[in-house]
Amino acid sequence: MKDLSDMSNHNLLLVDTEGSYTIQQKYTNFGIHVGYSYSFLVTMDQDASSDYYIVASLRFVNSSSGGGAVGFAFLHYSNSKGPTSGPLPDLPSDIDPSYSKSQAKSIRLL
Repeated sequence: MKDLSDMSNHNLLLVDTEGSYTIQQKYTNFGIHVGYSYSFLVTMDQDASSDYYIVASLRFVNSSSGGGAVGFAFLHYSNSKGPTSGPLPDLPSDIDPSYSKSQAKSIRLL
């Protein structure tokens, strides 16, 4: 499972899954399982003094077998005063599948 995490307090508004509209809900991170697709709107309401990291990571994978950050991108405000700097944010440390199950059960189609 890939996890979109550390959006630096930016909210993800879920608007559809698999091409079907959902009852809109806000998330700060979101687990995406193999074969699923989702569409989100990102609320751009944070301090624009610099860009932000968007990190994709694997959950439920032993870190010694290659777990960790698998991709990252930059969230850029048009009035940003500079690029993001420093190390990537800490990745989720929990491997409790109940969070993932609860999140999946929270999705409601219209």
